[in-house]
Amino acid sequence: MSFKIVTDSQGNIVAYGQNDDNYAPSVPQGCTLSTVAALPQITKTPEQVAQELESAVDRHIDSVAKADKWDSRITCTIRAGYVNPWQNKAIAFGKLFSLQ
Repeated sequence: MSFKIVTDSQGNIVAYGQNDDNYAPSVPQGCTLSTVAALPQITKTPEQVAQELESAVDRHIDSVAKADKWDSRITCTIRAGYVNPWQNKAIAFGKLFSLQ
């Protein structure tokens, strides 16, 4: 049996599944899809994986905010809590990421 794996630019596995027609992973920008005969040994603790995942999500949300000309997700989301010219945009941003 072989596996499809998606790795990030540092070589970390971000998704995997059996190499069959039922598994068709999406490949985020900067990641690579490949096929391997066996999965590598996992050496990280669940806590390390959770911390890395949380950091990756934070970086992604910040990058989306910065692409929309905010300096960070925090600057954007605090604008949602009171009447100001950017409130509607900030509320929409918060709703976008509450769905993920």
